[in-house]
Amino acid sequence: MITSYKQLPVGLYLDICEASQDESMDELAKQVRILALLSGTTDDEILNMPIADYQRAVVASDFLQREYQPASRCASSYKVGGYDLRPFADWTKMTAAQFIDYQTYAGKGTEPHIVEIVSVVLVPAGKKYGDGYDVADVQRAIRDNLSVADVLDIVAFFFSQYAAFLKDSLTYLKRRALRMKDGTEKETALKQVRLMEARLQSLGGGSTT
Repeated sequence: MITSYKQLPVGLYLDICEASQDESMDELAKQVRILALLSGTTDDEILNMPIADYQRAVVASDFLQREYQPASRCASSYKVGGYDLRPFADWTKMTAAQFIDYQTYAGKGTEPHIVEIVSVVLVPAGKKYGDGYDVADVQRAIRDNLSVADVLDIVAFFFSQYAAFLKDSLTYLKRRALRMKDGTEKETALKQVRLMEARLQSLGGGSTT
């Protein structure tokens, strides 16, 4: 039975999230389903367990009640599903396609699309994003093999790098706007400033003022 976030594949974590939010099941049915997912068994097998074993399984699943605290940095590589995946966090070298994909996935919600978001920043060694490999296959490898702990570490580090990038860009844009004469161009620059400030606040990155 899986007893920690480090052991829990992110795909299975998403299945557990789905079960916990399923309004068609009562709380006991949800607990049984989650124990079955953690144990790699069926609901019926959980229901047929001796009560002592069931209680031990409930205690072992208690880690799900504690929020995972991401590490300050992620690993330099992740070997999953036959891939050697390397985190990509240099926003100044990110391609337009990479950034657009990130914005698209993040705009749909981080948790349900966390695998897709991570696939934007985990690129096979020696490859450029989306070039020379199957992104969908990488996503399947992440979903089936990468632990939710590793995924949350990557996302936290990625967001911190993104916030730093936004701060630098925002500082430059503010200075540029202040030097402009009043008019359409200045108003456009100020709108960009407000948009970037909103993005930064959504990441918990504060402001540059």
